[in-house]
Amino acid sequence: MYLTRVIYCSELSGANKDAISDILSVSRRNNAKASISGMLLFNGTFFLQCLEGSRNAVNETYHRIMRDERHCHPVLLAYEAIAQRDFGDWDTAYVPWTSDVRKIIRLFSIDEEFNPYQLSGESAISLFRALRGHLPNSEHWSKPLQQA
Repeated sequence: MYLTRVIYCSELSGANKDAISDILSVSRRNNAKASISGMLLFNGTFFLQCLEGSRNAVNETYHRIMRDERHCHPVLLAYEAIAQRDFGDWDTAYVPWTSDVRKIIRLFSIDEEFNPYQLSGESAISLFRALRGHLPNSEHWSKPLQQA
């Protein structure tokens, strides 16, 4: 089995914007069990997420997310075999919405507003790589991947 990366975006569907804490808690637990790593960006409206791991685990996780009622209008931006993980240190790194993060996102955006539906898969992975160095040190935001 080889490593696979999925990058998707979706929109929050009717759920409370504070649901991100619950989403992170469940994601981290499930991803750690499935040896999935990745990063999540959420601005209160849009989700942009990268998942990395075995093809089966990534596919199952992606399909579970797409069935989650908190997500609507999902779009798959990238699906590819990869030689190594870009975010292997985290089961789900979460990038908080700050002014510094907005400056980085602007470099990859068509206009002033963040809209992941306007990103290509290549732009999305480049954005995640740029954001990787701006994760807060707090475990709440970027919990390291648990070793089995």
